[in-house]
Formats: sequence, C-alpha cells, structure tokens
Amino acid sequence: MRRACVAHELERGGGGGAGEGQQQRQLHIYLGNRAAAHLHAGLYVDAVADCRAALALEPTFAKHYARLGSAQLKLGRVDDAVACFRTALDIEPSLSRARLNLAEAEGQQQKQQGQQQGQRTENTGVQKEEADGMAMDVDDDGGGGGGVEERRAAIAIQMRALQQELATLEDDG
Repeated sequence: MRRACVAHELERGGGGGAGEGQQQRQLHIYLGNRAAAHLHAGLYVDAVADCRAALALEPTFAKHYARLGSAQLKLGRVDDAVACFRTALDIEPSLSRARLNLAEAEGQQQKQQGQQQGQRTENTGVQKEEADGMAMDVDDDGGGGGGVEERRAAIAIQMRALQQELATLEDDG
C-alpha cells in the first residue's frame, strides 16, 4: 500500500520531502518499471505512454528506449522499434536484451521490406498481363484502326506498370 501512495504522490508532484531532482528520478524509474509491467501484461499502448513519459523526464536512460522498442515491436511498429533499440544501444551498449530485440526487429523489418517488394512486383505483373490482354483483344477485333479507346487504356496500364517497376528499381538502388 505504501508503494501505491508513493507512486501517487510522485505523479502528483509531491514527494514527501525529497528534492525536485530526486522526485524526477524516482518518477522516471517508477514510470519505467510500470512500463515493464505493462509490457509483461500485454498492455503495449500503456507501455508506450509510460516510456515516453519516463523519457521526457530522463532522456538518457537506455532501458526506457529498450522498453519502448519492445512495446513498439509488439504493436507492429517495426521501424520505430528498430530506432528505439539502436538508441538504447548507443546510450548503453551492454544491454544484451536490447541487442537481441534489435536483431529480431531488423529481421522483421527485412521481411516486411521483402513482402512489400514482392507485392510491388506482383502488382506490376498483373498490370502487364492486363495490358497485354487488352492489346491482344484490340488486335483480335479485326478492325483496322478501330478500338482507339481500348488501345489507350492498354497503353495507360502498361505505363503505370512501367512507372511502378521504375519506382521499385529506384527504391532498391
């Protein structure tokens, strides 16, 4: 019960006689520990909020970044998680858990990038097939010079497919 009262006092700004610097230190540790509890309980949004509040009080405490990265990773925010783990390791390179979590997050990041690349390639392939099919339909209609609108549509689809393929190549390069 005493801990709950102390925590409540710290959040309100009281502190039972402790100096302001000591209060801030106690509060950022309390928030960081509560974030860890939220992580353990699967309350990832709450963990993010507590980590951010703790970092506002103590922006050089590596464990806050590591916990924030863990919560972000659980929420599917892989890029944010990678950034948090890297920051934690920049501050405190000996955090082995952050190093392991960074490796996991980077693996997920690469997997996501591969899936996005595959999706772009798949979309481009479908558009090329549609354009080729439309071009064949135009050629098969037997009319010399007919089907101008259909040809324009086929060309537009081919152009979109080529633009996406070019964008993909530029992203990779």
